Amino acid sequence: MTGEPYPQRDEVRPGPYRRPIPANPVALVPLPVNAAAVTTGQTTVLAAPGGAAAAHLPGGAAVRILGYETASRTWLEVSAGGVRGWVPPTAVTIIARDPALLDATVVAGKGMWATYDLLDRASPEAIVETAKANNIGHIYLQVGRSNLGYYGAAGLDRLLPLAHAHGVAVVGWVYPFLKDVTADVNMTMQAARHVTPGGHRIDALAADIEENMAVEEVEGYSQIVRAMLGDNFPMVVATYAPEQWHGRNYSHAMVARYWNVIAPMDYYRGANRSFTADAAYGYVLRSIHLIRERAGRPVQVAPIGQAYGIGWPNETGPTNPSGEEKRAMLRAARDGGAIGISFYQWSHATAPQWREIANYRW
Repeated sequence: MTGEPYPQRDEVRPGPYRRPIPANPVALVPLPVNAAAVTTGQTTVLAAPGGAAAAHLPGGAAVRILGYETASRTWLEVSAGGVRGWVPPTAVTIIARDPALLDATVVAGKGMWATYDLLDRASPEAIVETAKANNIGHIYLQVGRSNLGYYGAAGLDRLLPLAHAHGVAVVGWVYPFLKDVTADVNMTMQAARHVTPGGHRIDALAADIEENMAVEEVEGYSQIVRAMLGDNFPMVVATYAPEQWHGRNYSHAMVARYWNVIAPMDYYRGANRSFTADAAYGYVLRSIHLIRERAGRPVQVAPIGQAYGIGWPNETGPTNPSGEEKRAMLRAARDGGAIGISFYQWSHATAPQWREIANYRW
């Protein structure tokens, strides 16, 4: 969790993958949405976001979500019969197929997370070759962030055709701060709908939701993105691990209603703590079980294992998990019935970690 505000000035010179940061990012126009939903309980429909009551609906009433707006908080525009107005996201839930039933094998097995600047240091050919050599089936590539917007088009144009030609899936990873859900939905849909000149698209969408975890904002964002992408597009949500401070009150049950896969960030090793392989195994295994318990429904889990060291230059040093710990994380994910496991992140993993990832048979 960064907690960083929108920058007042762009202190870094834009590079080949990064456009200038606007001083105050402007909310974009909401995108069209038309989704069936039901009220979650007795609901007051407002004439305008935050306005006066216009009508009342009983629990379980059929409505359609027609739009959304960010006005200090997120509001959904709904209609039901002759009633039309605004409600908070928690007042309704979209009607969709159980996300646990979608075939999410695109993130099965072993994966690796990579920030976009990996493409500055390695060619797409080298990235795909490394993935294949280490038996990695999918790559999470960061392509958007709230205070940078969507910047991944050129990189996806380079990476997607080559990855697909060699059987490697690419998951588009966005980082929405959820300070402005309208702007974050736009950024997310740019990533999800991007098509390369050759017709390639990302194989799944991943959203790292760790800044604003207010239930209304997370549910508003989740519902809108799911409604726009439909039931058949794999969606992965990266959450805090249930044993972490922020993870203890994370809305795992709510995100399980909209996202196909929950990926807890199981970063257990701190700057002043040492761990054994047994401890690493237990942490990941408990994470899987706790998320299932808190979800209260069937859910697909794909933990994110730690592959960086806290408190060291380039996050590589003595606090980086050992090869033995890496093997233990892999075993825990497999023993816990996870759909797969990925690691954060590509540029900070050590040689022993890469070796264990390559050698572990999933």
